[in-house]
Amino acid sequence: NNSVLRGGRAEGQAELLQVAAEQERFFSNQNSYSTDATPLVTPNVAGRDRTTQNGLWTISVDACGAGTIATCVVATATAVNAQVADSCDTLTFTNTGVRGATGDTVNECWR
Repeated sequence: NNSVLRGGRAEGQAELLQVAAEQERFFSNQNSYSTDATPLVTPNVAGRDRTTQNGLWTISVDACGAGTIATCVVATATAVNAQVADSCDTLTFTNTGVRGATGDTVNECWR
């Protein structure tokens, strides 16, 4: 059902925005971003992913394509479990607020 998948998409979007907020808090203390998708959990673990509450998305964090993790971060939510039926395979959000998506248009995936 399309509305169920859109609801699942909202879960991924909300979690990405939460990760972005946590990354900014981490940056304000460390003067760098982190590849840990749960950067406020101690100890910080490079490459640690997180899963949304209902298990529909796995979120990872990496340096932006042209930058380093110290100055630029992109969080990526990848659809898993029942959410893989959605046309939006991934959702992304950068430290500068740029939204992205694969599998469908950015406008469709972030509406």
